[in-house]
Amino acid sequence: MAWWRTLLSRVLGGRPHVEWVDPDTLHMGPVQHATFTPEQDERIGRLHSRLASIDGWTLDKRRDLFSRDLNLDRELGIIERIADACEAAYAEFEPLTSDQRRELYGLASAGLGAPAEALLKRYRPKHISAEQARWILQRVTAE
Repeated sequence: MAWWRTLLSRVLGGRPHVEWVDPDTLHMGPVQHATFTPEQDERIGRLHSRLASIDGWTLDKRRDLFSRDLNLDRELGIIERIADACEAAYAEFEPLTSDQRRELYGLASAGLGAPAEALLKRYRPKHISAEQARWILQRVTAE
C-alpha cells in the first residue's frame, strides 16, 4: 500500500510531494507475501473485525490486499493507527450514521498519505463537519 512513498522520496530527493490521482487509474501490485506469520494473520483478523462493518471487505479481500504490501508489518501498523483513530472518533462523536463513519474512515486513510493541510484544501465534507474532519486528521497523524 505504501511502496510509492519510498519511491517518491527517492525520486524527489526526500522532498515531500503530493500528487492527486484518479483512483480508477490505480492497479493492484503483485503478491509479495504468499503466506503470513501467525502474528500477522492474527493482526489481519483483528483489523477485519474492527473494519469490516465500515469498508464492507471480506476477510479474503483484506488478506489479498495485505499480501501485496512490500512492508507488511509497517502497513499493518498504519491500518491499526487508522482503526484506532476511527474508533476514538466514533466514541467522541456518537451517534454517527454509517455514512459519517465511512467518511471519517476514508479521511483517516487519506490522512496518512498526504499532509493534513493539503487534504483540507481539497476536501469538502459530505456527511461530517469540518471540525470532525480536522479532529480525525489530527488523531491519525499524531505520533
